[in-house]
Amino acid sequence: AYLHMEFHVEEISKCCQEFVIGRSDKEPVRTLARGIRAGQYDLHKLVVALGPYLTSLEEAKRARSTRLLSEVLGQLPGYHLTDGEVQHLITFYCDRLKDKVSVIPHVLFGLEVLVTYQSMSDGQVVQVSQAVFKELYVQSLPVMDRKMVFTVLSSFLVDHMEAVKSIGGDFVFGYIQAIDGEKDPRNLLIIFKSSLLVIHHLPIDNFAEDLFEVSACYFPIDFTPPANDPHHITRDDLVNSLRSVLCATHLFAESCLPLLMEKLSSDVHSAKIDSLLTLAAGSEVYRRVILEHLEQVWATIRNEVYQSVSEAVEEACHVAVRSITRSLSLVTKNVDGKSSLLQWVELILRDCQRHFSSPDLKLLPPTSQLLYCVAEGSGAACHHIVGVVLPLLVELCNVHHQVNEKRMIITVLLSFLKVSQCLVADTTSDTPGDTSTPLMRLKDDMLTLLLSSVSDSHSSLRAVAVTGLVGLLALNGILSTEQVILCSDHMIQLALCDMEEMLRKEGSLAVGFISEQYPVIFKDKVLSTLLDKIRSADQMELEDCGDVDQKRVLRLLCVVSGHHKIASVTLPWLLQYLQTLSSSPFNTDTLETAIGVMECARSIVEHLSVLCDDDNDIEYFKPFLSDMLNLFIEPTLNGDSIVEPQVMTNSSMVTSCATLLRACIQGVSSKMKTVVIKVTKRTFWTLIASPDTTSFNPLDFRCPWQQTQLVTLLTATTSSFEVSNVVRYFSQHLTTFRNLACHTHHQLTCVNAAKLYSSIVNKLPADDDMEHCVILDMDYVWSCMSEDEAVQIRAVTWWIWTTKALVIRSHPLGKTATGKLLSLFTSSESVARVASDGIYVILNEAPDLLNSKSHAIVKLMYKQQFFIETVPLLVEQLNNPHNAHKQYYLRALSHVMQAVPKQVLLGELPSLLPLLIASLQCPDDGLQLSTLDGIYALLFDAPDVMATHVPTIIPKLLQLAQHAITMKVRIASLQCIGALSGLPLHQVLPYKNEVVQSLEQCLDDKKRLVRKEAVKGRSSWFLLGAV
Repeated sequence: AYLHMEFHVEEISKCCQEFVIGRSDKEPVRTLARGIRAGQYDLHKLVVALGPYLTSLEEAKRARSTRLLSEVLGQLPGYHLTDGEVQHLITFYCDRLKDKVSVIPHVLFGLEVLVTYQSMSDGQVVQVSQAVFKELYVQSLPVMDRKMVFTVLSSFLVDHMEAVKSIGGDFVFGYIQAIDGEKDPRNLLIIFKSSLLVIHHLPIDNFAEDLFEVSACYFPIDFTPPANDPHHITRDDLVNSLRSVLCATHLFAESCLPLLMEKLSSDVHSAKIDSLLTLAAGSEVYRRVILEHLEQVWATIRNEVYQSVSEAVEEACHVAVRSITRSLSLVTKNVDGKSSLLQWVELILRDCQRHFSSPDLKLLPPTSQLLYCVAEGSGAACHHIVGVVLPLLVELCNVHHQVNEKRMIITVLLSFLKVSQCLVADTTSDTPGDTSTPLMRLKDDMLTLLLSSVSDSHSSLRAVAVTGLVGLLALNGILSTEQVILCSDHMIQLALCDMEEMLRKEGSLAVGFISEQYPVIFKDKVLSTLLDKIRSADQMELEDCGDVDQKRVLRLLCVVSGHHKIASVTLPWLLQYLQTLSSSPFNTDTLETAIGVMECARSIVEHLSVLCDDDNDIEYFKPFLSDMLNLFIEPTLNGDSIVEPQVMTNSSMVTSCATLLRACIQGVSSKMKTVVIKVTKRTFWTLIASPDTTSFNPLDFRCPWQQTQLVTLLTATTSSFEVSNVVRYFSQHLTTFRNLACHTHHQLTCVNAAKLYSSIVNKLPADDDMEHCVILDMDYVWSCMSEDEAVQIRAVTWWIWTTKALVIRSHPLGKTATGKLLSLFTSSESVARVASDGIYVILNEAPDLLNSKSHAIVKLMYKQQFFIETVPLLVEQLNNPHNAHKQYYLRALSHVMQAVPKQVLLGELPSLLPLLIASLQCPDDGLQLSTLDGIYALLFDAPDVMATHVPTIIPKLLQLAQHAITMKVRIASLQCIGALSGLPLHQVLPYKNEVVQSLEQCLDDKKRLVRKEAVKGRSSWFLLGAV
């Protein structure tokens, strides 16, 4: 043990010697710190070993040894020293503060480490503070040494405030001396934060003037951070920190306010802005001094507002006015017994009122903005300002008749209505009495003014008047019921009859706002008027208005039905109106009107879907849904005698109703979904099973198409059922849906029966029963492929949707179904085209079913799996020289490449791209367009790969751009040509002349959109290499 101890002593001595003589800097520190942490030796032995060097008469040795001790301490952040060790080190460091200049940095570093990592007693904090203030002239030290001093003092203020308080004024005095004259921004941030603590926790009354002077000398901050500043100190950091110090105590007010006024006279905009924002921040602290110089403060701000050319300075003035108003509102009376706030407001009004009588109104906008800020600052100020300003604005509108002037005045009026809205809504306002009295007194005059402007011939004035009316209507309790009705009539007239589309839209939004703000009044007094306007067949004549499209009225009805109280009236009314249309003679106008009514009902349902959680809110949906379905069923109950066309049996109407039902079940609450399920079950299945309705069976393909197409309505609701409901109600009807899809002669019925089958199969449990059922149905449908072409197409439609249902849930049968679908590419042209386009259906999300909104089972990686399994089969057939049906395989490949994620595609792109480019030679317009869309996307996603095929692709694109039959193909080709110019210059520059010359022919294309795209593409190529 003795030998082991001797070894450690020798190792410590060796490390100390190597460091002190300068042979090594880092390794001795690491070795000593590692040994102390490992417990091999303690700090006492290190100090003993350093003793000869610490007491050496040579300054360099003392400096190096002190540095070694401090750096070793810095390597021990988690090592806790004993109280005795800390005291000895502090005593040592404090004594060494008297040493030469070269030693001081290492002493300060040691103190910083001790303060940061070790626990210190109050006495030790006092000892270090007194030593620093006594022995150091801080500002004579280098910048990093000063930073260590400020860090130590800041740590004392943060972590040892009670000890600092025991020093009291001596600490404040020493602190002021230490920070006086500091210039480094890093140190200033520390100083400003520390000064806040000094101001808030230490007695500074006797030192307030000195502390203010050493802080205010930096105001305003003029600092531009150097480029690539590693410390990331910004001017805003310094400005905000200094502002916090200047506004921290009322003791600075006497000195700070004159300083701010002086800097406001500067020509530097940043100084003005800093002064105004500091005044705003300190308005509450400086309140007493501001009251003594109220006129001077206002005069200074006023001059800046009216004379400044800087928007930033003007905005800072507004902030200052708002803050001063808010501050003065907290004082009830000043020393003279007068209201401080009233004195301030009257002072401002005295100077501002004269600008309202100016003939040219040049200063009205800045004046009104100032008054608006005053009104924002306090409820009492708002009450006073509004009472004075609103009559002046109304009078101005009556005097000035030019459109621009009147529009400006109404805009100003609107701003004060806006601030009044906040006042009316603020029930805790400090305003005595009725805060809305000025508005109540002037509401008739303002309403008359705005309504007359709504009828003005200038659209710009009408637009601002509409906004003003909405602002007036937003003030709850101001307008009477009759006035609300009058505003509604004018807005309805504007929404329906105005010649400007923008104004009609604004009018519609205004009517919608009224219906939400005053639902009871609108429902009882206004809604009936609007509903009466819909009863005309196609066109209607309104008062002071020409012909109005009925669709416009229906769109307005959608807007106003945003509240459930109004929707509870409009939806049943629309249903009743639809019943009237259904009994009318069939014609195109009646059909368009009925479709418009259905679209209106759908929009209302979608908007209200979030409001249906309450039982009372959904009560009117139950009869609405039931009656809606019955309205479509009743005309089909006559069986084979249905020969005359009817509104409710039209396929477009059935599709519109399906969209409405889907909106009901996909967007509403669980309670509403339950209602839809019950209504659907009762309406369809109960009616089908009833012995009294033997002529109604929409699921029997032998029934008339007017009945079978109603499967569309069943699909709209059933496809969005959750898994449990699907299994419970519909799993036993799969064969029925299959037969309906394959044997009906009605296209809408076929597609929706196939969709219904697929949505159910997708949600069935993946067990043997499900697999056995699907296999049987697939065998049956595959047998239909030997029949005539029409049956084959219907069978393919069923096959596509069933394959999609299996593929998106990654069921093993999906691979089998996909393989058989690909084999149909060799069938007749019609069947092959439908089959190849089926790849698009399988890989792209359907908007109506088999998606997450309809609770379908969708696996995350199904597209990637489909790509891996299918693309090799497609490529194999494309490489087969004897295949005469390559265009359908190319069509399918194009769909796959566009649907799969780009990360999957890029890995296989080099082998697939030549096939994709080859498809441009096929005469199929649809294939060409699909391929061009894929190429355009790849030019941005994989430019490196595309660049290798530039020689091949440019001639084909130029050929299509010049000679393609369809306009869409020519436009897509030109877009690809334009995108090619973004490839690496050395790859495309050799083709510049060829492309520019070839595109000249496209500039004379007969279609304007083609010419436009040709100009864009040719310009991009013409500029290649120009820079």
